[in-house]
Amino acid sequence: MTGQFKIDLSQKFEQLRDPPIVEAVLQWRAPAGMELSKESLQEALSAELPDYPMQQDHYETQVQFQFPMGDDADASSAVWNGGWKGLRLVSADSRNIAIFSQNSFTYSRLKPYEGWEAFEAEARRLWGIFGKLAQPDSVDTVGLRFINRIPVERDKDLANYLKEPPSKPGGLPLVSLLYQSGFQVEQEGLFVNVVKTLHENPERELGLILDIDVGTREGLLREPGQDFDATLPKMRWLKNMLFFELLKPELIESFKQGGTE
Repeated sequence: MTGQFKIDLSQKFEQLRDPPIVEAVLQWRAPAGMELSKESLQEALSAELPDYPMQQDHYETQVQFQFPMGDDADASSAVWNGGWKGLRLVSADSRNIAIFSQNSFTYSRLKPYEGWEAFEAEARRLWGIFGKLAQPDSVDTVGLRFINRIPVERDKDLANYLKEPPSKPGGLPLVSLLYQSGFQVEQEGLFVNVVKTLHENPERELGLILDIDVGTREGLLREPGQDFDATLPKMRWLKNMLFFELLKPELIESFKQGGTE
């Protein structure tokens, strides 16, 4: 992305019949303006969200890896537990997940993805409940993440899927892939991280993961809701543009139906 790059909200993207989205996420990082105790949050969310009957404790964890020097030394890992941070709620059909924590709210939709309008409406509904209960003083960042998984035939080259496939020096067979790139739209205060990797599920089915993560710069949104209505459509446009630009047209054709996304 160069300095000449511009977001064009007049550009529409074709709707997909069977989008390869396995998870869509919208997150607000917004520290609570009041303390959220476990008991009061459980009670309030049970009353506010009877359609999310499963409640689980949400803990902050961090994994630290150590790689000692020496031939006889073994690598080790340690999990740091930062304590209780909030509640994770799951809808009755297990397709919707909401995490209410001390410093953020996250909404996640698992497949099948039912379109942007339904996704945005549910995210906004849940965010409104978080705002009522947590009363955040500010929104630090907003993140929009779409994780796609595209089935890959083992005997096919990734050039059949990606416009810019990984190189194979000397014709070496490719057995794994992990490629990450980062972009920024400075004039809009947005950044994008894109990860492409190969993934084998428990059934040994191979898939190409295209993970598109769009976020706002720290401190862009100074007050709850400020500029959000103007910023979210640009974030959505970026994730759509990257999806259509990174994948081969022939592959996208197999996902399409009429209409616009």
